[in-house]
Amino acid sequence: MIGNILYDEKDKTKILSPLSVYSPPEEVRKLTERISQDYQVGFNLQNKSFTEFNDYSLFQRMDIDQKRWNAYRQPQSMDVDEEWRWNGIRPITRNRIIGIVAQMTSKIVIPAPYAQNDKDEIDVMAAQVMRDLMEYDIRNSNYIDNYIMWITDALVNPAAYLGVGFFNAMQTIKEENEGKISKKDVLDNVFSGFQTYNIPLDEVLIGNFYQKQLDRQKFVIRRRYIEYDEAKSLKGEHDNFEFVRPGIRNFYDSGLMLFYESFDETLQTLCEEITYYNRLEDQEVQFMNGIYVGDKDTEANMIKHRDNENRPKYNFGVLGYEDISSRFFFYKSAAWKLGDDDELVIRTEQLLADATFLETMTPTITTGQGQMSEAIMIPGKNTAFENPNVKVEPIRLGSSLTAAFNLLLQKQRDMSESTQDPMMSGVQTLPKTATEAALLVQQAKIALGRFGNMLASSLKKVGGLMIDVILQHQTVGDIEETSDGQTVQKFKTFFLTNSGEQKLNKKIMFKPEMMGQSLSQEQVMAQSNDLMTQEGGVDSNSRIYEVNPEAWRKLKFFLEVDVEELLPLSVKAAQQTALQSQGQNLQGQPMQIPQKVDIG
Repeated sequence: MIGNILYDEKDKTKILSPLSVYSPPEEVRKLTERISQDYQVGFNLQNKSFTEFNDYSLFQRMDIDQKRWNAYRQPQSMDVDEEWRWNGIRPITRNRIIGIVAQMTSKIVIPAPYAQNDKDEIDVMAAQVMRDLMEYDIRNSNYIDNYIMWITDALVNPAAYLGVGFFNAMQTIKEENEGKISKKDVLDNVFSGFQTYNIPLDEVLIGNFYQKQLDRQKFVIRRRYIEYDEAKSLKGEHDNFEFVRPGIRNFYDSGLMLFYESFDETLQTLCEEITYYNRLEDQEVQFMNGIYVGDKDTEANMIKHRDNENRPKYNFGVLGYEDISSRFFFYKSAAWKLGDDDELVIRTEQLLADATFLETMTPTITTGQGQMSEAIMIPGKNTAFENPNVKVEPIRLGSSLTAAFNLLLQKQRDMSESTQDPMMSGVQTLPKTATEAALLVQQAKIALGRFGNMLASSLKKVGGLMIDVILQHQTVGDIEETSDGQTVQKFKTFFLTNSGEQKLNKKIMFKPEMMGQSLSQEQVMAQSNDLMTQEGGVDSNSRIYEVNPEAWRKLKFFLEVDVEELLPLSVKAAQQTALQSQGQNLQGQPMQIPQKVDIG
């Protein structure tokens, strides 16, 4: 996408970079030039040092934090005078982050939708249908795994991205017919439909590090490296794909107004896929190794992800651990926050191990005639010297192991304050009253801190993207032809089993015949009674929803995430136990009924 022209060292006017055979139309060249400039801005920002990162670049900051997360161990010294030293690392940061992840993912939170019609009235049943469809998508995708990884990445890196989309992927299958093998393309059920995916931090380029909100970024670029065969399966039918070759980057020089090639050894079998998003201009453009593979009409490259009012949106949510500032886009990770204490604890433990080694097998000094070999430093071995004046004395430098142990204990407490106390993972003493239970919940909310609030906010963003997919793709009718040649609109029926605490089995049907109908209250009640009969009565665990797709899709859906939903299950269980205990104590006492008071 970007590159530098190589010139001859002796003749600075002679260009050595090979000229590309790719020569697109003028409008493609102008578009490529503009996007290349934005790409250069994003690339430079990724490699620029920032005070907010302690004078590191984004890539350097990410590398340091990931080493702490992985408990990176320096290679053993090859120096014979140093190789005896202990360089083992206890995974303190890793264990603490895993503990936070376990707490935050003890329950997979689904944002609660509520629906509003054109009269600004709340539609409870329509919201329940949306809630069930969101649960259906979560169950039938890899959302849970990606949700856990999203939170983990946010604790390790300066930011974490979770993408949401709807895909129609094809796969080739083989069939045998009369002894002959034939191939055909069918829909791939694994990669098709609603999907979520984690996006590595280094794959995302933004235009302004001092714009906090992702949706206000002028552009967002995703750069990833994929196998050439995968690139061919995605864009092989595009007219320009013949110019895409593995290992060869194409870049545009605006001064000479020509495309050039550069060889990249790291891309011998790979392709660099660039996807450029510009929400304000409603653009989504793709390049493969610098070759334009977008629409023939450059103005037709619209952002694919859109809301129910056809407005473009960036289709991923961003999450971080702690704000660095009110305007800086990236965050301070838990690995970074724990870093200094972690480093001091590790170094202290290594010194303690070295001191123990020295105390266990002390180095010695031999005085007088004679020399003591290392071979005699064996437990229980007796060695005699011919010279009676030879003296062997141990070297004792003095050590204060108690001070080192006290330092370790203090640093462990400091690290608990930096993130979350391990007591949050479970309740040690059950509260006896509802007041104590409420206090426990309040303390747990405080312990969740800013990260809990940010996770709730980011979940609303991801939930909104899920709703967009449901409205734009999954509840839209397909036109099918009947046996008599007529066309009908057919909608998908959704089944959900063991849903909610009541373990209900639900069936959601979008009925095109309901579109345009105007039913009286009596007709609505009659249809509801008919559905109840089909369900098996009031006590049945089955629920059937018949939905007017046209009216339902016109509703406005909003989302709410209660931070209390993120609390560990042990805290909630303790609260419930206390409330039940208090309820039992109140049984048999007279009920106090307040008097009716008329106001106004």
